[in-house]
Amino acid sequence: MKSGKLRAGIFLMSAFLMIAVFTAASCAQTTHYYPPQPDSGLPADGGSQSDGGSSDPADALWNVITLCINTSQTDYCECQPMYKTCCSDTTMPNDEVVWALDDDYVAIQGTPQCGCPQDFVSGLVLPRTKITGIEDPKRPNGIWQFAWDEAVRKISNQDEIGLTINPVQYRSQNQMHIHIQRITSKTRIWFDDPNEQQRAANKYDLVFLDLSDLSKVFTVVKKQVGESEMRDTGVMVVGSSGGNFQAMITHRRSPESFVEKKCAK
Repeated sequence: MKSGKLRAGIFLMSAFLMIAVFTAASCAQTTHYYPPQPDSGLPADGGSQSDGGSSDPADALWNVITLCINTSQTDYCECQPMYKTCCSDTTMPNDEVVWALDDDYVAIQGTPQCGCPQDFVSGLVLPRTKITGIEDPKRPNGIWQFAWDEAVRKISNQDEIGLTINPVQYRSQNQMHIHIQRITSKTRIWFDDPNEQQRAANKYDLVFLDLSDLSKVFTVVKKQVGESEMRDTGVMVVGSSGGNFQAMITHRRSPESFVEKKCAK
């Protein structure tokens, strides 16, 4: 009799223990990790199979090129991949969303421009052929001059212009794009004051280089870091005295950390 009661007691204790464990597991807090998207100015989504585009979000910019730019499209904002670039307004005039276009490159409005004052600038310059990014051996040297020419039209004070390209870790798109933005006043000091430049280089692991012209940006950067490190390299280009330029190289850091990415709405 006692052994039967003992077995019953052990069974009940086991059952209570299992219920407690199950309850604790069910109530345990789950932590979700959402990777950051530091690359600014980009469409938020990809295309769809129905419109002939890729459904991969990383191909959103490539869909803009293939479905909206490299076509006979007459109203850019009626092209679905440009919906976010057009601030969700299908009636936005072409010249407000596509800033410049030639056979090799296109400059388009960045999404942070939406809802901002006219003096805020956020643009993207893309090659019209498939180039994944700074790590791609086919990276085109001419893209920097095209981007600078358009930046000058948008930002009257050339000392405020910053052209940037992100390393692989800090981009969400697999189509090369140069950002056109204003640099912060603090960042400008680094290019004008050698002492401040050295402090910034030490603090943020930066390298500053002089450039005679914009056709050699990728060549000079590659010589400095090596081909194998290009994927981890970010670049900012600014104007310098005498019509020259300077480049700032980052390592596994977005150079967009040092520009005005958003406006005060």
